[in-house]
Amino acid sequence: MAVNSQSPSAGAAKTSLLLLEAPPADYTGDEVVCEMGGWDGSNKKSVDAAGRGFEEWWKARFGVEGDNDDEGDVDGQDEADYEGGDGSTEEREVGINPEWESKDHYKVLGLQHLRWRATQNDIRKAYRKLVLVLHPDKLANNPNAPKDIDAAFKRLQDANDFLSNKDKRVIYDSEDNFDDTIPSGEPADDADFFRTYGHLFTSNSRWSCKQPVPPLGKSEDNLSYVHMFYDFWSNFKSWREFSVDDPDLTTEGCESRFERRWVQRKIDKEKKKKKNDENLRIRKLVEQAMKFDPRLIREREEQARIKREQAEEKKRKEEVVILMQCPLF
Repeated sequence: MAVNSQSPSAGAAKTSLLLLEAPPADYTGDEVVCEMGGWDGSNKKSVDAAGRGFEEWWKARFGVEGDNDDEGDVDGQDEADYEGGDGSTEEREVGINPEWESKDHYKVLGLQHLRWRATQNDIRKAYRKLVLVLHPDKLANNPNAPKDIDAAFKRLQDANDFLSNKDKRVIYDSEDNFDDTIPSGEPADDADFFRTYGHLFTSNSRWSCKQPVPPLGKSEDNLSYVHMFYDFWSNFKSWREFSVDDPDLTTEGCESRFERRWVQRKIDKEKKKKKNDENLRIRKLVEQAMKFDPRLIREREEQARIKREQAEEKKRKEEVVILMQCPLF
């Protein structure tokens, strides 16, 4: 058990381990209480249950069988996923094909169908399962194994380490197989607008810090939804980040902190420019969509019609006033 002890005077927490025997098999309570010798009660102590003995008691207490940990167990559940009827490890295609040489980290882990949608749990599970396939001990006598087994296993580790790094993955996902093009021509008709711009907004919604992102909708949507949609995109906040184009522009190898700061300022400046360009691209997409959106076109036409009628009515009233002021002969 882990014991967190805090002294009222010192205010600093101290963590230590206290080894206890497992609770009796017939114990049905939810807490384990023990007497700690030498404790005068002046210090407050919180006890967190832990250890193999408590785990076995907890499983028996709540009727849990096996390991339900979502993290997976390399030597347990994950290995069972690869066991065939004869108990041998299945030689999956993703494990023995040349994908380990790919520069695509997602493809190496077999997550090319998810890519940026893959969660950290997806990455962790994919890696642990592939370890059972590409581990040098597993491939020692496999005729389909890569020629350089150690290099294949290291490539798998590199892909996992890279995608598990939040900062590196943000930049990788930001530049990963995405079309930034925005069409400049006017849509042929309403259906062409919703098809073209619906796809554009859906694809760009992946960059939104706020999820879920409202879809473009359809021609029959009411104006309140239309305005809500464009308000969302007008205040769009993107998590997209970019790397620098110059591979030599790096702080590695800088001989002094002044040189490192100078290089870092250049890197930040280039990244900021790319971020501004991205914001301008999104703004252009929104403004162009608002220009061609048939729902807003109808609204603008209706507003123009009302404005014309109001102007005509005002002019008519003014003419009536003038006529009433004219003397009669």
